[in-house]
Amino acid sequence: MSYTLGIYSKKSNIATDQVNEILSDFSLGNRRSLKTKISGKLLLSAMKDRYGNFNIAENEDKSLIILFGGEIYDFGSLAEKLIKKGHKFQNESSSAELALHSFEEYGAEFLEKINGAFAFSIYDKRKDELTFANDTFGIFPLFIYNASDILIFSSEYQPILNYAKFDKKFDHDAIAEYFALGSVLGDKTFFKNIKNLRPASVLTIKNSVKKIRNYDNFGIKITKNKDLDYFAGLISESVRNAVKSRINNAEKVAYDLSGGADTRLILSCLTKEQRKNAEFITLNHQLISESMEKDVIIAKILAKKLNLDLTILKRPYYSFEKFFKKVRREKLRQVKRISALHGGEFLGGDCFKYCLPNLSEIDRSAIDKRLERIFHKSFLERISHPYDSLKKELKNIKAENRGFLFAVHQFTRSFYTRIYGAHDGFLTPYIFAAATDSPFWDKNLLKLLLTVPKEYLLDYKLYNHMYKHHFPELIGIPTNSPLAFSDDSCMHYFGKGIDRKEIKQAGSNGIIIKRFKNSHMRKKQFYKMDYLTSLDAKPNLLSIKLKNFILKRKNKIFFRYLVGFAMKNKHNMSFFNKYMHSVNLKEKKQMDNKSLLESFADFEAWNHAILEK
Repeated sequence: MSYTLGIYSKKSNIATDQVNEILSDFSLGNRRSLKTKISGKLLLSAMKDRYGNFNIAENEDKSLIILFGGEIYDFGSLAEKLIKKGHKFQNESSSAELALHSFEEYGAEFLEKINGAFAFSIYDKRKDELTFANDTFGIFPLFIYNASDILIFSSEYQPILNYAKFDKKFDHDAIAEYFALGSVLGDKTFFKNIKNLRPASVLTIKNSVKKIRNYDNFGIKITKNKDLDYFAGLISESVRNAVKSRINNAEKVAYDLSGGADTRLILSCLTKEQRKNAEFITLNHQLISESMEKDVIIAKILAKKLNLDLTILKRPYYSFEKFFKKVRREKLRQVKRISALHGGEFLGGDCFKYCLPNLSEIDRSAIDKRLERIFHKSFLERISHPYDSLKKELKNIKAENRGFLFAVHQFTRSFYTRIYGAHDGFLTPYIFAAATDSPFWDKNLLKLLLTVPKEYLLDYKLYNHMYKHHFPELIGIPTNSPLAFSDDSCMHYFGKGIDRKEIKQAGSNGIIIKRFKNSHMRKKQFYKMDYLTSLDAKPNLLSIKLKNFILKRKNKIFFRYLVGFAMKNKHNMSFFNKYMHSVNLKEKKQMDNKSLLESFADFEAWNHAILEK
């Protein structure tokens, strides 16, 4: 994968001083190996991908130039056909060149025939026109900031915020959805003028006129006359093909290997030779010793059985205020990285538990109460009601299995909270598609899953059947999850040791108590807040008051942390740098910016304090 950044000046040629701060952030202070091309009104910059490509390419007469992020998998004979038609490739395995020449020859229609996770922009110098497009499910992010004087587009959100004239106007609807529903809907972000390109989209911009169309309406029907065995065979073959397509051109591949069933499903698709030449990586939580973490224990069993090259890496536990300072700045390994993201969510049906596509399951009055606890009345008077926004979003889904498609889009594209028990992927557009790849995002696989009846997906019914009849090799080694497999399933729960889920759930755990009593850890807010609520801890140890966002569920109190905004300095906004805690506000008029940023209890005051600076 490759991180990308493009800047188009609408009124004059690119001025270096106008974009220095944007480029500086994108290059991470020159830590990234970048190729940057400036020509008139246009600047394109791309980080070297794992194949050594920068993914900026021009056609033969240099009338078209492309900036490409992501990867196309199934080249098939497409490159050969283009060469026969006279197109010249510098690198016949380059996804950027394939997309460029295909667009030149066939227009945007070629997008319907390819499989991949990607987003690209093509600039037509003769027409002075920009065309943006992405993959069918919108897996690879493309954030677009469209202002009167400039157009900035990037696979990352953060560089855009460093534009000197950046419009700080918030998208109040997106913020309301985030806090009320647990995720942001559609193409919205937290800023009004930044959009994340919708899935299967072709967007053209010329002379400030925008035209957008969808090249796939997902009008897929559920297949209702087939049994579970039929779907298990079909899906199993699709998973094998998805894994194969992702490693065909890679010289070196690294695979995530955990104690879960998702990673071993990928492992089962590899030949002995592929396993021998690959690296396997297991992350060890820094709070737990290797001998006590289930992921590590089970991964070592798998490695010993199959003679795998296994590397155990300690995973630092970052608070999200440090996410961009630490995680984003980590050097990417120059190797293809394959993970098992969303295997259980999509194949095992967990996505139906975390997303709420059925309006009957959502209490409109409960949403009202939640919003009233968080926001000022004046804010609520000018937003679209999140319930109505959700209803509209669902109405636009054409697939018969709309709940599944809605879940796919939310899991891979949206910013998530933990409201309603949602999963941890609220930084999805940052940490997933641009850094790793998952066969469970495969276009053909996801379209096939849209045909599967919901009752087969729920409770890992299809998943278990696939393992039992199509991937039996590693059934004897149990999984680390007690939720995925029932007692009568083909795989069983590995109970030995301590894992991260138990740390979250077991407040009396000696490791957590020991760490929590360390004043340095408390000061640095090392733990997620929901780890701490079951401990015998006084509120002053947390430097906050557990006043709002406390939910009583089965007589147990959970503090649900919420991720918000923070100021980078007086003039620039930085995103997801700090937790937003609810505090008891005493002197609102005397609060400085820092105090305001530590509270979402008075959104209006915080909003104005920033914008009026």
